[in-house]
Amino acid sequence: MPRAGKWRVRFNSDWQGYAADFGNHLGYDTTASNGPRDATPCHANVGIGSHTILVLLQDN
Repeated sequence: MPRAGKWRVRFNSDWQGYAADFGNHLGYDTTASNGPRDATPCHANVGIGSHTILVLLQDN
């Protein structure tokens, strides 16, 4: 994650509203903490279904 703080899911491509056969795997909001991981300055837990795109944004 590029910076610490609350991140909210704004788009989940697995939502069944797009197609009845989608899995509807729920993405969830998360909080990123300071501490480098995978070449980024912060890290967070993110739940994501297979073949899914999640877009998370911070409120400023």
